Amino acid sequence: MKVKTLAGDSITGTIQKAHKLAQQHNQPVHFDFNGETIWVTPQDTPQALLEAWEDRRDAEVRAHRASAAYVRNQTERAERARANQEKINALLPQLDDALAGGPFRVLEWLRDFIPLADHVDVLIPTTRLAQKLARLAPANTNVGRKDLLEPGNETDAALWVIGQAVSALEEGMPPHPMMGEWASRLLGKTR
Repeated sequence: MKVKTLAGDSITGTIQKAHKLAQQHNQPVHFDFNGETIWVTPQDTPQALLEAWEDRRDAEVRAHRASAAYVRNQTERAERARANQEKINALLPQLDDALAGGPFRVLEWLRDFIPLADHVDVLIPTTRLAQKLARLAPANTNVGRKDLLEPGNETDAALWVIGQAVSALEEGMPPHPMMGEWASRLLGKTR
């Protein structure tokens, strides 16, 4: 007898459901979970089945982390993070000059900063950046305006991008990569 599983089913709940069926029908039951077929007999205990499944998953994770491909990937990831961090560290002192230069200078700074900051392996001073940028455009500046892309509204659109960056930074996150694309797009319109 086979138990159907659906996306979102938990291994714990599926084991319990299968075990109940196995006991009710006094016969083995099986189900597929994450590419593995798991058999459950009436004599099994749900806890033992769960522990065995977790042990297999742990062994797979250990084997993967010991693989040359994983080690190479992690080494490359660390190198990218180091390079991005160096570039971020070089950009941070330039923000004050960008702020003094107005919204379009800040857009240039954000265009360069955002792609580098959008990685979990880099450290950015989100609170400090949010405070500095908010002097020019508080979080969510110009949100809801439908006319930001119309000619003549470039400055308001720039303040919107900056405000969106502030909003993310205030939440402790880097600005969304789309804001870097918007910065580039607006800078292209103003040249």
